[in-house]
Amino acid sequence: MINNINSNSYSNLSKAVLTNRNNQAKTIQDKSAIKIDLEAVSKEQFAKLNKSQKEEVANLLKRIQGEIAKAEIIAVKIVKGETLNFEEKKFIKEKYPDLKQVAEESAKEVKELKHEIKNLKSEDQKQQVISKAINNIKLMNKKGILSEVQTKIKMSGIEEVEKFIKNIQKELKKSEMIAVKIVKGERLNSEEKKFIKEKYPDLKQVAKESEKEVKELKHEIKNLKSEEQKQQAISKAINNIKLMNKKGILSEAQTRIKMSGIEEVEKFIKNIQKELKKSEIIAIKMIKSEKLTIEEKNLINEKYPELRHEVEKYIKKSNSLKEQLKLCKNEEERQQIVSKEIKNIENMSSKGIISESELKINMAAIEEAVIFIKDSKLEINKEERENDKGKLLKFIINPYFYVGTVSDNLSSIFIIIAIITIIYLFL
Repeated sequence: MINNINSNSYSNLSKAVLTNRNNQAKTIQDKSAIKIDLEAVSKEQFAKLNKSQKEEVANLLKRIQGEIAKAEIIAVKIVKGETLNFEEKKFIKEKYPDLKQVAEESAKEVKELKHEIKNLKSEDQKQQVISKAINNIKLMNKKGILSEVQTKIKMSGIEEVEKFIKNIQKELKKSEMIAVKIVKGERLNSEEKKFIKEKYPDLKQVAKESEKEVKELKHEIKNLKSEEQKQQAISKAINNIKLMNKKGILSEAQTRIKMSGIEEVEKFIKNIQKELKKSEIIAIKMIKSEKLTIEEKNLINEKYPELRHEVEKYIKKSNSLKEQLKLCKNEEERQQIVSKEIKNIENMSSKGIISESELKINMAAIEEAVIFIKDSKLEINKEERENDKGKLLKFIINPYFYVGTVSDNLSSIFIIIAIITIIYLFL
């Protein structure tokens, strides 16, 4: 009698376990749990079994748990897009079609999520999308819509997306470096060309556009007269880039690429400032007729061949001013002409007609004219004094040199006396 009861109990238990397994494997209506353990059967029924029967039921449960674990691994492979072998395909299709369906749905969701994330502009937006997907899965699990195993399969999809984000971050960094090289006008190798063309054509396009913008900005700045105007042009370009980023027109990577172009222009400004300083020094030396060094001569020949022609204009201007100053009757007239010339140059500088460098060179030309006139006056005075001394010496030696042969004339005598008196007073 007892054996019959145990036999019947074992049969019922086995049937309950298998039925539970089959129901869970063949339907997704009951998604609360795909969890096979001793709780799946009646404790009272299990207590009626003998030792060997209990072991057999436990082994059956263990086998089912193993199958579910195997099905989960296969399902995760589907989510990851990995290829299944024949046995794996057959196993999940026949025994766990619900998990196969969840895996295929997750694989599709992963692809869509990757596509969405790749087109997002900022890292914050990407993390928001991931967080939203995770929260949705957790909520479905909490509500009993997804079983524990189904939740794990879905979460494996999220892990794939997170790996994808890390990979695109690495690729993005690499493509960004290549794009910056394009902006700077540096040469790319064949691998770099292929990489950015195939994987990030949008960044390549932004880099090409930036390269063109950099050339235009350099040309514009080179023709500006004052440092203030140059800084205004730079600030305007920076503000435009920041505004496009704020509006979502440019991604963070695209913004960095554009800003690398601005850095190039700023370097360009520093270089032309150095070059202008050098050319300014050389020009002033040429105006003052000072001797140039070998290095300065080489710079004119290699970098500033047009400088000689430019300096000639300033020299002509200085010579013209010299002539005007020569014709002046007194110091006051000379001062008026110089002041007027300085004022005209300062006005042109303030209006942006001439650069700061041109202002300095113009002032050097005026200074050269003024120094020349002062030196000329000193030379003239010196010459006059020398001439007067010469005349006095000649007179001492031969007083009749100035009175001629009319020494018998009374007036001539008075002249001689007067000259002797002057000599006495001055000597």
